[in-house]
Amino acid sequence: MENLYEIINNTEYPYDNSKTVIDHFDHQANEHPENKALYFMNDYMTFGAFQNKVNQLANYLISLQLKNAVIGVFMDKSLDMMIAIY
Repeated sequence: MENLYEIINNTEYPYDNSKTVIDHFDHQANEHPENKALYFMNDYMTFGAFQNKVNQLANYLISLQLKNAVIGVFMDKSLDMMIAIY
């Protein structure tokens, strides 16, 4: 018989390993843009809002034409930090 520790820690879940975390996140953003995706302190951001902000930042960086550049991120913990590191 399994002990309580093994039962509680049985968190195995089928996961499609052929896709990246970004692929899964984008899928959720397209399927459920109004759902809450990120929480920080007393604030949250929906999948759709997050995807829009990420794309806005990506397009800005692309417009700078920085070929093979490493861009550092130094900021306080926030929802914006998640956008920057995504």
